[in-house]
Amino acid sequence: MRFFSYDGKAAQFILLMARMTLMTLIWFAGCIPVITGGASSVGMYYALNRYREGDVHLFENYKLGAKTHWKRATLFWVLCLAVGIGLFCEWFFFDFTHFLDYPALLVAAVLAVAAFSFMALWFYPVMVNFRGSFGELIGNAFLFSIIYTPYTLVTIALYVGLLYLLNFPIVFGVCCIFAQGLIAYAGVLMYEKAFRKYRKGLGNAD
Repeated sequence: MRFFSYDGKAAQFILLMARMTLMTLIWFAGCIPVITGGASSVGMYYALNRYREGDVHLFENYKLGAKTHWKRATLFWVLCLAVGIGLFCEWFFFDFTHFLDYPALLVAAVLAVAAFSFMALWFYPVMVNFRGSFGELIGNAFLFSIIYTPYTLVTIALYVGLLYLLNFPIVFGVCCIFAQGLIAYAGVLMYEKAFRKYRKGLGNAD
């Protein structure tokens, strides 16, 4: 009956899901003022990175990560909001179809959005793992996202899958309460494979 014991796979899976639910709720609560979304996100990645190392104090580590990195995390968050608002305005208030008449411009726009999206997925994990200026963190996040494109694409696929599942009311609530924490933790585990070989050269954030 070891499968159902505390150290068994079933119990460990339930415990993991419970912690990812807690992490998702903490992250969501931290994002409610909107402007604090960056600090909340870096706090989440900091806590999950420590959880990967065996530290189960999610809330305490979340607060520590948010407090330590909130300035640059908020700056990047504002940058993401500005890009998002710009794309929203272009799509809904201007004639987006004019791009179709200029294939080169359309390709350039798509590549620019893709590059920014790739980099955004890595920025907070890079921040909690390495030291550097804001520009260096952005540059390193972009390089990691390109060098390790398979990891980037897996993360994107997970978020696309989540958006698809949210279309079904029967699983909407279940996905909302644990998905963000679980996807972020999957990213932490994947990205660690890339980070460990560069820590000495780039400088460990701790």
